Parts: sequence; structure tokens; C-alpha cells
Amino acid sequence: MHAKWGRRLQRYDVDPATAPTVRRIFAERLRGSSVSRIAAMLNADGVPCPSQADPGRNRHRSADGWH
Repeated sequence: MHAKWGRRLQRYDVDPATAPTVRRIFAERLRGSSVSRIAAMLNADGVPCPSQADPGRNRHRSADGWH
């Protein structure tokens, strides 16, 4: 039925460059860290935010760190 509607199956692959950061964010959240605490930790460790790492795809965001 979905094919009749023109929908296609999409698959997302893991980005090896950003996967460690994504895993870290989820692990910290599962440990009970707040979103602001996680952002502070990433900034303190010098982890580039998405707009710093890939400014071409994130022009709508400021590149001044994790928020």
C-alpha cells in the first residue's frame, strides 16, 4: 500500500565521524545528565557542534557551540 502512495523505504547509515559523539550524548542522557549538562560537557571537551563541523548543511544555526 505504501508503494502505491509513492512512499519509498529509507535507510540511514551511521556517520563514522559523528557516531562517537551521538553515542556519548545518548549514554550521558541515560545516566541522567540534563541536556544543558551534556552541552556544557561537549563544549568543555572541545567537541564541535554540528554547525561547526558541517557549516554548509547548518547555515541556519550559529556556530558558537552546543546549546
